[in-house]
Amino acid sequence: MIVLRGELILNLRTVFPSGPDANPSPIESPLELAPIVFTKQAATPPLMTKKKPPPQLPKVALLFLTRGPMPLESIWRDFLGVDSNYTPLENVATTAAWQKYFSIYVHTAPGFKYPPESIFAPFTVKDPVQAQWGDHSIIDAERKLIKAALEEPLNSYFVLLSETHVPLYSASATYLHFATAEHSRIHACGNSSEADRNRRMTYRMVDEMKLVNSDITDDTWRKSSQWFGLIRSHARLVAEESIVDTAFKQYCYILPNTEEVGAYTRFCVSDEHYIPTMLAINNRENECKCDGHVTRVVWTGNFMHPKSFGKAEATADILRHELRGEEECQQGKVLESIADKVLRKIDQLAEDAGEVSDDDNEGSKEEAEEEAKEVNISDLNGAELINYVMKSENVVVMLASCPLFARKIEKEAEGEWRELLKTVLKPTK
Repeated sequence: MIVLRGELILNLRTVFPSGPDANPSPIESPLELAPIVFTKQAATPPLMTKKKPPPQLPKVALLFLTRGPMPLESIWRDFLGVDSNYTPLENVATTAAWQKYFSIYVHTAPGFKYPPESIFAPFTVKDPVQAQWGDHSIIDAERKLIKAALEEPLNSYFVLLSETHVPLYSASATYLHFATAEHSRIHACGNSSEADRNRRMTYRMVDEMKLVNSDITDDTWRKSSQWFGLIRSHARLVAEESIVDTAFKQYCYILPNTEEVGAYTRFCVSDEHYIPTMLAINNRENECKCDGHVTRVVWTGNFMHPKSFGKAEATADILRHELRGEEECQQGKVLESIADKVLRKIDQLAEDAGEVSDDDNEGSKEEAEEEAKEVNISDLNGAELINYVMKSENVVVMLASCPLFARKIEKEAEGEWRELLKTVLKPTK
């Protein structure tokens, strides 16, 4: 017997035939020029220990519905821990640290482009629509964002934001809150009481909608803030649904009264009604938290536009009480105080998670089995790993009534609000 490089054993008679009838022909094997090494026994390959790839953590998709410019970009850089000199378009091949936890998608006005130094430049969606306030085109733009975000399989939660939004908590606390969320944050709930019917503004519903979809009724009509938080299954519904969407596209719009200034013949805004109504019609209201909002919006005076926060409002008192609502949302401060530590532990366990696959390496296999028996780390996916660590650390996420973002921050007050928010916007570790 011979061995070619210790790997292929051939019979000498096959390679070199002999005898009077032998008619040897050239060897056509690619190994024909390999050196022939005579050996008694092929070398035994070393025992190998293989590990599974670390579990991939779920991501939170930040969906920015904008007119174009992002006047508060410096605040979002602080939130994500992005250096002021970092230019994403020059680092396309490099994954930034924040991209392990968050994804960004931006819808702008058609034709608008961010400068190359903007962190939002690489993340604009293709073929944006001309979105107009009070028109169903707002839903078309939101759907563009959602469809783009659904292409990333790790995105598990989808949060709609605008160019006037700011985060109210650190990236670590925000991530842990949404990464463990099992419900959407949108008011798809309802009951038949008169008070709830008034809250849902059933008087905005147009009877013609029933001709398109008979499921659109006073009982299924819903009213919510435009600024939603959606679990992945709900985001997929928004992306794929068409029947309820058609009814809203045709009949839900704003029509000014030409005979009376400031009055309207029809006032129906799809961005406040379409998604929650569609979820209710699809019997998903029990999968929603309806006792609060993702975004703090303060409505005073003009019902058309919320209160703006300028330089004078950039105070610790307004941040703590009017925006974060710390009296009711005490869990927010607790989560924020330990979020970095918890996230570091999650990352470490994700890297350490592994499984020995070589049956002959008994010692290592036994150690791995003992570790798996204690915490089952090797069997956990990313979401389960986060929940495991949160539970082991006795971490309680914020109530659904607690906002994690606020709007409407004036662009002229960017500097003042940035300095104020630096006290809470710690980068992920």
